Amino acid sequence: MRKPKTAAYMSSANLPQYMWGDPAYAYERVEGATCRGCGWIVRVHVAGQPVDSCGKGRRFGVRCRHYEEGKNAG
Repeated sequence: MRKPKTAAYMSSANLPQYMWGDPAYAYERVEGATCRGCGWIVRVHVAGQPVDSCGKGRRFGVRCRHYEEGKNAG
């Protein structure tokens, strides 16, 4: 059985080391590892729900060598 998320569990002491310091820097590190803004992102509809997918057939959510800033940027 899982422990409930309490205030002590979600305190800043439980943050990973790279999240300490300047919040803008931490955000850039997290977003820099994703494929958000890539021109190869395509939206497909699966069972009536829109789902983002990689147009190159790669795993979605992790930046790969095919990353290109495109129309989805911003």
